[in-house]
Amino acid sequence: SASLPQILFKLPSNRNMNVATAALLAAIAFPSAVVGQDTTRCYDRYKDTYCKNPDKIFRIIRGIDKDECKYLCTTYKGSKPGKPVCFGYEYNYDRERCELHQDDDMKKGGKADGIDCYIGYDCKGSLQYEATYTLYKDRTCKGPKKAPAPRKIYGVDKDECKRICTRDPTKENPECVGYEYYDARNQPCELFSEGPLEKGSKKDGYSCYVKD
Repeated sequence: SASLPQILFKLPSNRNMNVATAALLAAIAFPSAVVGQDTTRCYDRYKDTYCKNPDKIFRIIRGIDKDECKYLCTTYKGSKPGKPVCFGYEYNYDRERCELHQDDDMKKGGKADGIDCYIGYDCKGSLQYEATYTLYKDRTCKGPKKAPAPRKIYGVDKDECKRICTRDPTKENPECVGYEYYDARNQPCELFSEGPLEKGSKKDGYSCYVKD
């Protein structure tokens, strides 16, 4: 089972964030990114409200859309069945800023224009996400010359990058044809939305994954 890296943040005392939004459905996913499981988390939305938890511990991911924030929170599962690692999330649409809260005693906080707080609870459902990839080790990815620039997401690991590329496309996250990842601090996950995607130049430590 996947687990959250221990990246801890202190909640700031004052925050000025702007945005209003909702989240859609998500699914349970395993690291293989070949999934067909019952969902076990749904969320209550508290509009224009920030999230808080007693230990003030959460993980920040930037450059991610609202659906992916919910998806990543839902896919994290602890070592014991029914014990989620992420108990809820907060999303700032304008800043594309996602907070994954790791405290099971998290609650809605005070008023904050544009911030939405989502607190999880058990539920049931069924969604399917499936894809396989061809790996080009020590290679960058190369798309068509006129293709849009790859979308960069910071703060995710290689498995999370794969799961985001694998999930069903949304308006904010169009069809993903592959991704590039370099396992180093402050390096982004790069999602390519237009193919054909090919292996690019040789570069030690990089990996190019082309969706089959």
